[in-house]
Amino acid sequence: MRVKRILALLAVICMLTTGCGKDKINSSEDINISEPTVATSEDTSEEATEATTEGATEENTDVTEEATGETTEETTEATQTATEGQQPTEAKTEKPTEAKKGDGTFTSSDMKFSYGGANVTVTSDAAPLIAALGKPKDKEYIENCYTGEKHAQYTYDAIKIFTYPSDNKELINEIRILNNTLPTPKGLKVGMTLSEAEAIYGKVHKVVGKLYCYYASEDDTSTYMYLELSGDKIKVIGYIVEFESSEQ
Repeated sequence: MRVKRILALLAVICMLTTGCGKDKINSSEDINISEPTVATSEDTSEEATEATTEGATEENTDVTEEATGETTEETTEATQTATEGQQPTEAKTEKPTEAKKGDGTFTSSDMKFSYGGANVTVTSDAAPLIAALGKPKDKEYIENCYTGEKHAQYTYDAIKIFTYPSDNKELINEIRILNNTLPTPKGLKVGMTLSEAEAIYGKVHKVVGKLYCYYASEDDTSTYMYLELSGDKIKVIGYIVEFESSEQ
């Protein structure tokens, strides 16, 4: 009886021992199987992350390059368009003052001078011109060493008038225009060039010293208009009649 109990107990122990072995084996197998699965999941996750990151980076790079390329092209096209649209700026140049055109000839009628309604010439009465000009800056008398007569000189800013006495009148001996405020009837002014004068009155008749002369006529060389130059510019425009010393 005692032996049966011992055998039965051994059998139970044997069964228990076998069952535990199977559980251990199954657990071990489960562990072996699950470990590769977990490792594969982690690797796959890392690979997927890397792949995603690389893909995103490449896509961003492509997008950036495309955007940069398009921006550069658009900027270049815009610059070219703006450049093409701009017209070259022309330097502005002032037109030189043109002298009033005459007929290219000088006659006795060109010996006339006009101011303030007074139309005078040499040998005419100086009174209308003096009245139009007003009070002079200076008036002086110079005695003629041959006749003893006193010749008056009237000085203004723009003009100087020389006279001589005749029949209780002062007649004009010479008119000198000193600046560009008083043009001749044909438009010649102080400050213009000799070429501009010749465009109005024709070629100068004669050069006497520093004076470029236009005679009233071929037969009268004692009455003339003259131009006094400084460089290539007219400094003085004058009208004069020359007398023999015994005539004054």
